[in-house]
Amino acid sequence: MILARDIFCASGQLLAAKGIALTGPAIKSLIRQGINCISVQTEEDAMESFSEEEILKAEEICREKVLNRFHEMPSDPMMKILYETALRMEALEYLRCKRKE
Repeated sequence: MILARDIFCASGQLLAAKGIALTGPAIKSLIRQGINCISVQTEEDAMESFSEEEILKAEEICREKVLNRFHEMPSDPMMKILYETALRMEALEYLRCKRKE
């Protein structure tokens, strides 16, 4: 998931910037700071700005990085879905970062 809007604390300090990937640690940090509602950009929203070809190329680039999180290629059907989702999200984040360069 990608953060759709900047998040500020009550004093106006930026806690999280629009466009960051919402990882487990990032979400836990926001919860600790009292943030309980956020706007996210869905994968479908993000995909609208990249061609399928671009996404597939980015997935190839990101495959090893994501596979390292799983330690081996998942064989369980649910873990395969999780792997494929993580790979797609990592590829989209990679493409977003490259576009900002």
